Amino acid sequence: MSSEVTIKPDSASAAAGLRILLAEGEPALRRLLARLLRLSGFAVVEAADGIEALQLFSSPEGVPDLLISDVVMPRMGGLELAVELRLLHPRLPVLFISGYTDNLFLESEELRHGTSFLAKPFPPQALIGKVKEIFATGGHAAPAAG
Repeated sequence: MSSEVTIKPDSASAAAGLRILLAEGEPALRRLLARLLRLSGFAVVEAADGIEALQLFSSPEGVPDLLISDVVMPRMGGLELAVELRLLHPRLPVLFISGYTDNLFLESEELRHGTSFLAKPFPPQALIGKVKEIFATGGHAAPAAG
C-alpha cells in the first residue's frame, strides 16, 4: 500500500456512528488503515494484537460494528481472536486482511458466516469498498479474496 492516500473525508456518510475494531500487528500499517477508515467517517479503535483487541472489545465503549483483523499477529492471531469474539457476540462481522493466507476462515464452522477476506497488499479504495459492502449487506459480504 502506498503512503500517498487520497481519500476525501466522508463524515456525512452512512459511516457516521459505526465503530470498527482494527487489529493489526504492524504499527505503521495499523496507523495508516485507521487513518483511512477515519477519513471515511468510521470510528476506529486500534489494537496491536488479538489479546489487546479482546481487552478493548470488553471496554465501556461497547461492542464494535465490525472487526478488521490481520490473520497473523503476535500473541494471538486473527482467527483465534474472531472465534473468541464470536463467542461473546455471534453476529459480529469480521474482515480478515492478510498477505499470508486466503480464506482460511472457511475451514472454521464458527467463522463461515459474516466473514470476509481482503488480500494484502490492497489499494485503499478496496478496503473502504469492502467495509461499506459489509455494512450495506448487514455484515454478510461475499468472502472474495480481493
